Amino acid sequence: MTGRDSAQPVDQRAVTVWLAELADRYRRELSGVAEVSVRFIDELGATATTLVPERAGAVGVNWVDFGSDGDLQVQVESEGGGGIFEDLARDLEGVGDVEAIADAVVEGRVRELLGAGRSRVEVIESDGSVTAETAHSLWRGLLPVPGWRRSARIINYLPYRRA
Repeated sequence: MTGRDSAQPVDQRAVTVWLAELADRYRRELSGVAEVSVRFIDELGATATTLVPERAGAVGVNWVDFGSDGDLQVQVESEGGGGIFEDLARDLEGVGDVEAIADAVVEGRVRELLGAGRSRVEVIESDGSVTAETAHSLWRGLLPVPGWRRSARIINYLPYRRA
């Protein structure tokens, strides 16, 4: 149950602290392999955190915190033109989801399936659950293509660190 549905009040201070600690952890752990930036976006009243890998073949991830009156958004952008864009509740469960998705991206557990006019990005979290989103191009992607995932070209994105 998310903070939106819960009768329990969400501890907004705990959410803010966890998000700050998460950004600090990535700064320490990813030094030399990714740029970690945190910036405040005045016009949105939001804080954006972005992880940009230095390694070619890895993908970036970012999340935006809209503060105590808003939600969290996490985004994974792929090279094939697709990506994942998730709106999450601004509660401890939502921050946990941000962390699980970001950890999977950093560890290279992201793949993209490319087919005729469509792209599906999948992030495989450490517990085996998959966060996925399919994008369709305007014309060709609107036509149904049964079984397109079986014949899709697959891109397995790399971890931020070399093994």
